[in-house]
Amino acid sequence: MKHPIFLLGILIQESKQRNFLLKSILIGLIYLIFALILFDYRTYESVISQGYSFAAKLNICWIIFIGSFSILGIRDSILVIIISLLFGVNLELVLRKLKFLKKRGGLHITFGAGLLSLVAAGCASCGLSFASVLGIATMISLLPFHGLELYILSILILLTSLLANLQTLVVVCKLK
Repeated sequence: MKHPIFLLGILIQESKQRNFLLKSILIGLIYLIFALILFDYRTYESVISQGYSFAAKLNICWIIFIGSFSILGIRDSILVIIISLLFGVNLELVLRKLKFLKKRGGLHITFGAGLLSLVAAGCASCGLSFASVLGIATMISLLPFHGLELYILSILILLTSLLANLQTLVVVCKLK
């Protein structure tokens, strides 16, 4: 594996090309929106099932969405935003790699790694929501740092995935 400083240089080099940052931020924003909706999906479901007008439902859902940041708190909001940005960068790297390999005819080589990168990207708020769907949310309250471990684990997985994606980008695209 290449040195992480070298891979950081490759990331900076890639970020200067073809709207990489804009696409990464947009993907991260979409991820953040879905994560916040998933965080409180039962409330959205309840509002949508009520007999309000479409405009009223949209307004109430917007208020709930904006209020999600106050529910999460500053620390959790910052961590979810970091995870969203890391997800955006990872997905953009995977998409670039897939596009490059499609042109070269070697798409089958990296499809598994790209899929693994997408699966590895998860956030603690999604994990908490998923856990509540399964009825095991009380287990999370028993964790010593009350879910902070899940955020840290998600960030570590995303950083590892980012390094692996950069490494394969260097190998596949023959970057120097």
